[in-house]
Amino acid sequence: MPDDPSRPGVEAAPRPEPRGSTMADLLALTAGVALAASLDWYSTWTQLRTINGATAPGWYIAESFLRESLQKGCAALLPVIVARRVRYGGPIRPAEFLALTLGFPRLLLSLERLPGLGLVYEQPGRPGFYTVNPDTYDLWEQIQAAVGVLAAVLFVLRRRRPPPWVAGLLLVVAWHGAFDGGSHFLQKGINERLIAMTDVVQTRRLIGILASFPNAAISFLPFAAAAFDLRRSGRRAWTWVEWAAMGQAVGFMALARAHYLIRSYLEGPRATFLEVRGPGITQTIAAIGLALAIVRRFGPAWRRWMGRPAKTEVEPAHL
Repeated sequence: MPDDPSRPGVEAAPRPEPRGSTMADLLALTAGVALAASLDWYSTWTQLRTINGATAPGWYIAESFLRESLQKGCAALLPVIVARRVRYGGPIRPAEFLALTLGFPRLLLSLERLPGLGLVYEQPGRPGFYTVNPDTYDLWEQIQAAVGVLAAVLFVLRRRRPPPWVAGLLLVVAWHGAFDGGSHFLQKGINERLIAMTDVVQTRRLIGILASFPNAAISFLPFAAAAFDLRRSGRRAWTWVEWAAMGQAVGFMALARAHYLIRSYLEGPRATFLEVRGPGITQTIAAIGLALAIVRRFGPAWRRWMGRPAKTEVEPAHL
């Protein structure tokens, strides 16, 4: 007589996770799109239409809105990713984690502009332009760093293993607190101490790039983990959520790096563009290489730390 899941002591068979979209995915995605649509634009038409008093090219404005739309797309996937992990089990996957590390800061960026927090205020007579309150913003970054440390402690020292989706969200919060807070105070320290040691502009720029290199390499670790998960042999087929997360995340990261290079090219003397931005381009390439090397070296340990994939990740051939 076959086992009946309704009988006491008999567990239901694990539910396989479909690669395609489901009705539950569409409901979660609807909530995610509504959340992303509620976020304000930090690249406004007023800010983008001119560069140094000259009219900006149309393609530059389009690129800016596309870049921000891709990051909002990562934020829209947050409910879908969490709902899938709750429903089907298994740890948050590398491509999903990559999207969360980019979408979660976008939510906080809109939160920072709430008038009641006093972090930024709109400049009088210049709608769309904001000025940061340094003292309040430092406190805000300290709070984010403290929350990140607390999440990391809970993740490492937990007595009982929480559900994989809870562990994944703790890791996202810990990652953001450590990375964003650490980046803020590292850059502040560089500006106040290291760069102040010399009056040569090129030397200041080089010191800043060298000092921020470890932080740049760390920022590419989620991308490196997702890239290796995509290419490793014997992997299970990716779901539509992973493909959407990877595509939007890679598109945003590429446009984010290119945006400031494009703006520098349009703003400054083009003859010295490579001299000014060359070290930064080199840093980005080296940081990606270092991140890939770290993931390649510690990939197996990372997978063991996050937990072995659940049986529900092995999908039937017809899905």
